[in-house]
Amino acid sequence: MNVRMTRLACAVLVAASWVLCRVPFLEPAIAAPKARFVASDTSDRYHLSTCKVAQKIHPEETLRFQTPEEAVAKGLVPCKKCDPPVSSAPARD
Repeated sequence: MNVRMTRLACAVLVAASWVLCRVPFLEPAIAAPKARFVASDTSDRYHLSTCKVAQKIHPEETLRFQTPEEAVAKGLVPCKKCDPPVSSAPARD
């Protein structure tokens, strides 16, 4: 194979891999659920995802939890501003 054919073959392979990486049906069909609780990996507190303090956490430092039990299991305590629950169980009267 001559040099021109080799370059053409490489260009075709690069183009094909670029297209395959962007085909929508290859992406996950189900998006990850939005976290209800978040924390910073540099803090000992967890927050509701809507807490103003939580909004200031850098994305690369964010820990995400679906339940307060997950956060408590990591040794985190509730934020004093947003006062997230410590349990998913409904409150008893």
